Amino acid sequence: MIEEIENIFVNIDFKKAFKYLTGEQCLLVFDVIDLGYYNLPDELYIKMNGRGKPLTYFEKFKAWLPDYINDVNRKADEKPIIVLPDNWSISLDTKWLDLFWKYKDDSDYIVDQEYMRFFNGMIQLLISADKSYTIDDELKTKVKLFNNPKESQEKNRELELSLEQYEMLECFSESNIMEISKVLDILCLKDAVLSAWLKNLTFFTSGGVSNRNTILVDFISGEITYADRLRFFAMYKYLLLKGDNLNEIDFKRWLRILSNLIVNSLLSEENYIKIVRKIDEITAQIIDKEILSFLISHPNLDLLPFDSFQTNEEIRKAKIIIDNPEWEIEIIMAESHPYFKGQIFFLLEMANNDLSKFIGYRDKAIKTFCDNGLVEDKNFFVHRALLSKGDYLFDLTSERKGFCKNNSEWRDKVFKDFSISQNRPNGRIGLLKELLDEISKDNIYGDLKRIVDNFNYPDWRLCFIKNPSSLEVCGEKIINFSSENEIYLLSKSQMNSTHRELRSWCFFKEFLEQGNNNYDPFKRRPWYFGSSNYDKPCAVLDGFCHQGENFKIDIHFSKEGNYIISLFIHEAKGNDIELLSNLNEFANLNMIPGTNNRFFCLCKNIQEAHDQLIQICGKLRQLNTDEKKVLEEK
Repeated sequence: MIEEIENIFVNIDFKKAFKYLTGEQCLLVFDVIDLGYYNLPDELYIKMNGRGKPLTYFEKFKAWLPDYINDVNRKADEKPIIVLPDNWSISLDTKWLDLFWKYKDDSDYIVDQEYMRFFNGMIQLLISADKSYTIDDELKTKVKLFNNPKESQEKNRELELSLEQYEMLECFSESNIMEISKVLDILCLKDAVLSAWLKNLTFFTSGGVSNRNTILVDFISGEITYADRLRFFAMYKYLLLKGDNLNEIDFKRWLRILSNLIVNSLLSEENYIKIVRKIDEITAQIIDKEILSFLISHPNLDLLPFDSFQTNEEIRKAKIIIDNPEWEIEIIMAESHPYFKGQIFFLLEMANNDLSKFIGYRDKAIKTFCDNGLVEDKNFFVHRALLSKGDYLFDLTSERKGFCKNNSEWRDKVFKDFSISQNRPNGRIGLLKELLDEISKDNIYGDLKRIVDNFNYPDWRLCFIKNPSSLEVCGEKIINFSSENEIYLLSKSQMNSTHRELRSWCFFKEFLEQGNNNYDPFKRRPWYFGSSNYDKPCAVLDGFCHQGENFKIDIHFSKEGNYIISLFIHEAKGNDIELLSNLNEFANLNMIPGTNNRFFCLCKNIQEAHDQLIQICGKLRQLNTDEKKVLEEK
């Protein structure tokens, strides 16, 4: 800019020019305008005053682009290869500026960051859509250059490529500049319409924002994601395609279906590029159709890299809506749940084409799930009630199983289950349906508690259903399940972390931890954790000293299905077996010798084990009392 000024004024007589600026014949006149007198808004002043600062990155970019184009054209052998659209420069500072001003960040009074985010986002999309580029590492690297810093895990930084990088990438071709111009023009033209149509829609990342084009807001946000950019691409391609023939219902259907496909697909760099090209391809094919009829008329359409499961669901919903339009609003209400994210296959399976049943299952599911999964519940009522219907756990390895955590696991492991359509009522969706059938939407947790309280089937599930701490201590909601009699509660995800054996843990929680019973002469009742495959976690009674020895009891559960109560001496000073044998005989414990210098007894169930433990403690207390009497008599 300084060089350009010098080129123009290089031959000027500056002494003479100064007289023109300061004398009576001054060629510059300044007018003071009262904005209030002319009823002009304050924001006009703010826009004008915002320029009284050092040049921003966008202002440098804006000045660079025409120079870059001129330079490219000068080097061309033939006619100019890049021509800026008419009124490009004027539009940048007028109608396009007004558009970004409306959607700027409310924390400041400049729009340069929003402008630059828009240009970078558009270039990323246009590079991805250009099929002259092979999808290889070089293209993925180019695309990644335009990622938001958040996607690159760099916080509090704005994306700023050097102007030399733009030149090297050759991304501002005439076709790309024309596309950007068309997009900005149609966004300005349709802004009022789009704001009205989008304000109440909730199937976007930011949700509905009153009187604002939420898709554009996301696209120029500092928190943008691949999904946001793809939604914007889908929107603007449709706007350019339909032009004056834009229809509200068809437009919303297009956005809803594309949003569902986008958010439920893998969004790596490669898939992002492929999805951009697929959206471009689909848009070209629906020029004289609307999206529902297009999906129905192309049931075998290849929509990869969109997720095939979600593609089939969208085709299924399209058929349902065409057959009975009353379904559409109910489907949209279900899809809009922040956890379902447009994926409602499980509700469609449960309803089996019955709209009233669909509404019932949907309303119960909406109250059961929150943004990240199950509604928070420290008692794990849904897990326990669902377990009462059957084993819904999923296999991680041959021995490790998982409960669904509050992330994508409910969606991936339960919502995508085909058990109902395959006539497998014990599949995960079948079990969830059975559970939802037994609860009402107005008393969900009361009904879940009733289901849990009424369960009494004596298998491994009973321990989880009657003892919520069994789930609580599973930090990753993972258990080691070698057999129904060998189940370990993992604090993390492997057996080399601290873990508990299921049934002995429940014994400890139900009886020993509370301390409501008299376990004297044992003074302490700790829990012993396992931390390897060789450890045997168990409940322990400790603190009974007899004849100078420290006696202990531990309670295990065996793989044969028995509770084992073992009596042993901790760090014995004499002969373990002799001391234990004498104690067993004198106290009449009826225990039998075992391995590892222990005496033990077997019990078939938890109540029998507790009764036996109380009996043993009582006899040992009596032994202590008798010994004290003998000593006193002596």
